[in-house]
Amino acid sequence: MNKKKFAIGIDFGGTNIRGGLVDNTGKIKNYIKISTGSQKNYQEIKNKIIFILNKVISKNSSFKKNIAGVGIGFPGLIDVQRGIIIKSPNLPDLRNAPLALDIAKKIELPVVVENDANTIAWGEYCCGKYKNPESMICITIGTGIGGGIIINNNIWRGFSNTAGEIGHMIIKENGIKCGCGSRGCLEQYASASAMIRDAEKAIKRGVKTSLNLNKLTAFDIYKAAKKNDILAKKIFLSSVHYLSLGIASLINSFNPEIIVIAGGVAKAGSFYISPLKKEVYMYAYTSLINKTKIVKSTLGDCAGIIGSAFLILNADLNL
Repeated sequence: MNKKKFAIGIDFGGTNIRGGLVDNTGKIKNYIKISTGSQKNYQEIKNKIIFILNKVISKNSSFKKNIAGVGIGFPGLIDVQRGIIIKSPNLPDLRNAPLALDIAKKIELPVVVENDANTIAWGEYCCGKYKNPESMICITIGTGIGGGIIINNNIWRGFSNTAGEIGHMIIKENGIKCGCGSRGCLEQYASASAMIRDAEKAIKRGVKTSLNLNKLTAFDIYKAAKKNDILAKKIFLSSVHYLSLGIASLINSFNPEIIVIAGGVAKAGSFYISPLKKEVYMYAYTSLINKTKIVKSTLGDCAGIIGSAFLILNADLNL
């Protein structure tokens, strides 16, 4: 554990960038949130991150001498050791960007950059309700599907830093084409984007529903499903079904102690988790599923900030 009391965590998302000063118990001070914006070139990304860092520090400059460093959760393939964004799926012009070095030069603090799904998993592992299990898989469900795998107190990054791409498990042969270039990826069947896509197609075909084509989010689908809208319920349960196939495969492969469901869809709580558990029980080995907890995130939108900060605060465990 780092001897300094604080670290700054940054969670770079597709819609918002969140940041805050995190203490070594996981409490956030000086929370800041700004819009990611539509123009996402590298210079703008750096400027927005530096803006948040300066705001967080300036709220109470006396904290700076006790700040161990900065952790940044960023979507994409990350070379953690060098702090380089190798590529990011939704930012095609961003390649081999030395984000850690560039930010460190501006704020004169150590900087670590990690895949955003890994930081969410690390936050849940370090500070969530079910903290410090021997093994944990965290699945983030939003625009896409990401994943973080924790084994023996460390983020499992794989041989070339690409482990945890749970959204790109193939769950349907010759299925829907995915942005990764493959077909039949879990992300195309269980993400919030997939739910919205399927709802839009059905509404345009004239299927009767309370859903509004001009105002359609995964949360709207959840609310309508809860009110027994037939289309919304069908789409919602289809998402649950396909995710259960992916989770069953993860349980059979890794035998984790805990699987955490994070991201926007997790806000549906037991309405999502309960049918998910029932379906997973149908597909996973009985002897394994009986020993694996499937729970929703307990840190919510703060998991990425906390996890990013704890890359620094628990550096002796993770790096």
